Amino acid sequence: MDKLQGAFRRGSSILKSMKSGHEDLHKIISDLDHLKYTHESFTNAQNTTWENMSKWACKEKNSAMTDTFQHLFQLNCLWSEVQREYIESIKKLKMQFKKILQSELDLDKSKAHLKHLQQKESEFVRKASQCPQEAAAEKIQILANQVQTSHTEVNRKVVENENTKVIATKDGLDEISQSYIQMVDKNSIIARAQYDIVKILPNFRNQELQNVRFPGSAEIRNIVHMAKQNIILYKPYFHNTSSPPPPYAVVANQNSSRSSLENSYNSLSPVPGV
Repeated sequence: MDKLQGAFRRGSSILKSMKSGHEDLHKIISDLDHLKYTHESFTNAQNTTWENMSKWACKEKNSAMTDTFQHLFQLNCLWSEVQREYIESIKKLKMQFKKILQSELDLDKSKAHLKHLQQKESEFVRKASQCPQEAAAEKIQILANQVQTSHTEVNRKVVENENTKVIATKDGLDEISQSYIQMVDKNSIIARAQYDIVKILPNFRNQELQNVRFPGSAEIRNIVHMAKQNIILYKPYFHNTSSPPPPYAVVANQNSSRSSLENSYNSLSPVPGV
């Protein structure tokens, strides 16, 4: 089904490009639509999976399973919010390419208008001998002025179009790159919390069921709380490209930023009352 929908979108983009040109831009916009849809589908599939696992665990008599999956589901909800933030950056990148496409179409329109005026001027010059000399000269001058004005407008839009392409591309890619870094960092926080919760589950391999001790939901609840706090307090590090520091400084700062995220996980205060 997904492949059929993707093929339909690509087919639509080809039809549009046949009418207006700029096939590559239409394909990029269609691809970004597909990327957004695919990431949303992946997010929804994971949500459904965790929801069903949580429902299954709630029906179990084992309180360790019930408590664990209830809190793991909370982490998945947090993960879903992180994915939505990234999906927004895909939408913004798509809008930047739509801006580029519109700029190209505006330039095409101006070029077509200039071509029309040039053809009109050439046609009139050929027929000028049939008109009074003074009237013909005046008309030719008017047409020449119109052509010159249109030519100036085309030159202006060529420069404007190139600026639009550079600025829109930079803004869109900068947005999605930063968003991807944030998604990876936040996902790491969530995955670490999930790992720590799973470790708390009793180990039945070497013990009898009646001898296994489960610390209860208090410790798990505290792990989820700290993960949420880490997401709230998260501040990404992006070095300033306008005045880049030496390479070793960049690496040091990046490593420091990553390690601070990991260290802060265990440094936050426990949940009050736990």
